[in-house]
Amino acid sequence: MREFILKRGVALWFLGLAVVFCCFYVTTHRINLREHWHLPGGDPDYWMSQDATLDIYLPWEDTMAVSFEIQSYQRPRTLQLLVNGIEHSQYEISPLQKSSVVILTPLAQGVNTLTFHAEPECALSWQGGDLRCLSFELSGFQVSFPDTVVEVAEDVLPPLAHTTDVIRYEGDWFDQERSGEKTWRWMTDRATLQVFGNRAQQSQNRIMKVQVSSFHNDRTLQVYAGNEVVFEGDIPTSSTKVQFTLPAWVLDNLLTFVSKNGCERPRDVEEGSRDMRCLSFSVERIMIERNTL
Repeated sequence: MREFILKRGVALWFLGLAVVFCCFYVTTHRINLREHWHLPGGDPDYWMSQDATLDIYLPWEDTMAVSFEIQSYQRPRTLQLLVNGIEHSQYEISPLQKSSVVILTPLAQGVNTLTFHAEPECALSWQGGDLRCLSFELSGFQVSFPDTVVEVAEDVLPPLAHTTDVIRYEGDWFDQERSGEKTWRWMTDRATLQVFGNRAQQSQNRIMKVQVSSFHNDRTLQVYAGNEVVFEGDIPTSSTKVQFTLPAWVLDNLLTFVSKNGCERPRDVEEGSRDMRCLSFSVERIMIERNTL
């Protein structure tokens, strides 16, 4: 009986610890407002001074969409957004109505910092008996972790395409798979990606980096931008990083990934498998970097 009570006590202790851990995890997984924010009593919207920061925690490296509503105080201002200390984008914000802002940005595993900077400076105002310096009013913070690195809602694409490169999986890709922190997506022998480029810098080339592996046997991967082959190389069954330059004229166009050696069904090459999909390459991660040279 004593042993039973002891075991029960230990089990309850571990259960309590698990509950505390889960509460902590859920809390840190959300947005944490840090410095220079003001919340007037009874008002759900946040005011900021000239600079303000917030933290976002991710349990693994991923790309996320951050959206919010914003309005400038008394006069037009420019909002400058920085992600982990690096400038991401700028927006002209009106004092007359709220504007919707959506950004898509890759974040590191752990705590990431978003910095909001206003130009020109904030203006003094009395709020709730306190004299505060105000620049922007923000509300409706939302963070979404897409099922894949590159899939976003259709109505988000136009504003995103002005500030960053957006890629969307089109036909002939299978559903995303996940194991722990690793995610990937298989393709057949031919699949396409749609690229939404930064319209503000159409003449600037971009470098695409892809983490890719071949199914069961080594294969040759070809990547087409229109009718032009922008990459061709042999891909082993182990995870391999390849990169190539996207021509400047590729704007809202399709990239086509082609396996010169076709695809294979797991059922035909793996004992006990019932998987009837025809697989060629898996893609773990796609990134686009600006070529500043």
